[in-house]
Amino acid sequence: QARGGVAAAAAFLQRAVGLTADPGRRTERALAAAELSFQAGELETAQRLLAKAESYQLDGFQAARAALLRGHVAVILSYGNDAGLLLLKAARHLEAFDLELAREAYLTAYGSAMSAGHLGEAAVFLDICRAIEDLPPPQGAPDAKSLLLEGLARMHTDGRAVAIPILQRAANAVAQMPEEDVLRWGWIAPMASHVTWDSDGSTAIYERQARIVREAGALVELPVYLTSLALDKVWNGDLAGARLLIAEANTVAAATGSQLPPFATLRLFS
Repeated sequence: QARGGVAAAAAFLQRAVGLTADPGRRTERALAAAELSFQAGELETAQRLLAKAESYQLDGFQAARAALLRGHVAVILSYGNDAGLLLLKAARHLEAFDLELAREAYLTAYGSAMSAGHLGEAAVFLDICRAIEDLPPPQGAPDAKSLLLEGLARMHTDGRAVAIPILQRAANAVAQMPEEDVLRWGWIAPMASHVTWDSDGSTAIYERQARIVREAGALVELPVYLTSLALDKVWNGDLAGARLLIAEANTVAAATGSQLPPFATLRLFS
């Protein structure tokens, strides 16, 4: 996507919401505009459009997408608390309509619960892992998303001996994952390289993903990617590079209202 592509698409759909009298199309446009506004970092607009969509009559799939978006908003605004539970419920609801979107929701739920484990989401975390294991296998050869999901879940339910071979395959797959996947769930992807102690692999993934998200203008998630890359630079001794990324992440977070904790700053000065 071109730089600012997400924001441009969101603005187009925002204008289109009121241009049809058809209830079904109006609902879908409001929900799609809310999803893109969220990606573009327009959190207040996203929540307003989501409320508008929910004031109409949502079908089952639309209701599941609305629940997923509320979970995503909770991650950005509170970075933990009830976000894992919201995302788990949304993922379970999505299973009946779109298994691939449900898998993405489970990945985000896993990442949220992992980050917020100290806030009381330990029980939710294990529920997420068990729900992932209950998913039907993908049709055909497993892709990066399916391998990452299975490996992360089995690391906590079956142990590292079972999980590591799966995560090694996942690490190779996520290195070349499509750009649209990076924008939807890519912030979880480097976990496979971390668990398998592949430092060079994780650095390459961090750098590629930060570039993709920055160029797409997906501002709401950009601080997460920048902070992750900053942490990686601290780990590898590039403190000057880390400071620049932290400053950029803080600027974007302030503009969007993100409540991302200062993980990289704490690592830099620890």
